[in-house]
Amino acid sequence: MSLGDLGAEIEISKGYISQLENGEDVNPTLVVLLAIAKALGTTLADLLEEPKTRARGEIPSDLPSGLRELMDDRRKSGDPLDQDIVFWLANAQFRGDRPETKQDFEYLLRSLKSSVSGIDEPRRKKRD
Repeated sequence: MSLGDLGAEIEISKGYISQLENGEDVNPTLVVLLAIAKALGTTLADLLEEPKTRARGEIPSDLPSGLRELMDDRRKSGDPLDQDIVFWLANAQFRGDRPETKQDFEYLLRSLKSSVSGIDEPRRKKRD
């Protein structure tokens, strides 16, 4: 796949992808790296040439009440949050602050879902 094709598929400039490929001093977001890995049909570990180990952090015991409320609501509805998502939300910073309310965490979860397809949703086959 050419840089132009990859850039068009993930809606990132060819120049930026070239900078990433050449190891220039850029700081890609996780969303960008995941989009590239998905478009190339590979894993993030392979893309970064890292061992395929799954690091799982501890979910803090002092979860904000809003996150606990969201977790309880999702569990009661039969759609519990994955532990990795809970870990991410528990450690997230939004506009320099740690989210506190259920609405804050719902917003972050919706943003994450819209940025990275496949998060917290069943995989769907692409239709031609």
